Amino acid sequence: MSLFSRLKNVVGAKTNEKPREAENPERTLSLYIEQATERLREFHVQVSRIEARCISLEKDIRDSQTAAAKWHQQAKEAVQQNKEDEARKALEREHQEQEDANRLSSELSNTKAAAFQLNERYEKLAQKLEEAKEQRDALSRRDSLAQAEYSAAEAMKKLSQDNPLAEFETVQDNVERHEAQAQAAYSTLNSDLSYQLADLDKGESNKKVDDALSQLKEEISKDGQE
Repeated sequence: MSLFSRLKNVVGAKTNEKPREAENPERTLSLYIEQATERLREFHVQVSRIEARCISLEKDIRDSQTAAAKWHQQAKEAVQQNKEDEARKALEREHQEQEDANRLSSELSNTKAAAFQLNERYEKLAQKLEEAKEQRDALSRRDSLAQAEYSAAEAMKKLSQDNPLAEFETVQDNVERHEAQAQAAYSTLNSDLSYQLADLDKGESNKKVDDALSQLKEEISKDGQE
């Protein structure tokens, strides 16, 4: 199974599991992406080696062509000097160098074609890796949202099981009882104050009557003396 197929399977797997019990998708995808990145790096090393081989072949071809031209010149000079044996040997070496150049040229053509194909494949894999990274980030956001929704649902489920309205009613009863106690205490206080004020008014009235009676007695006493 390819790495990107495994990435796809992770996306569709565990759909019936609770979010908190499922495998962490971000961690799993990050692991796969790390593996893919390492393999892609190794692949790029191989592509670089093939490209380096192309450069080396081009140099070998130039060297063979230069050597062939040199041997051709030596053969020409040997003919001019009537040294036919030396000319023949030089021409044989020229022919050998030219064959090497042709063989290297054929190998270079094949190597360049392979390098081109591998580069295309590398670019496609690199693009898929970037897409996988984007999918990982998107799936991570979706998973976080799913975890939050699941936690909220569990909290609501617990609230439903615990019947929080019953607790609310108990608190409400306590508050109403406290209010009734406060009202009763306030009414008692008002009654006591009213009674005390009434006694105070009554005392003040009696004092005034006593003072008036004493004053009246003094007046009568004075009238009798006269």
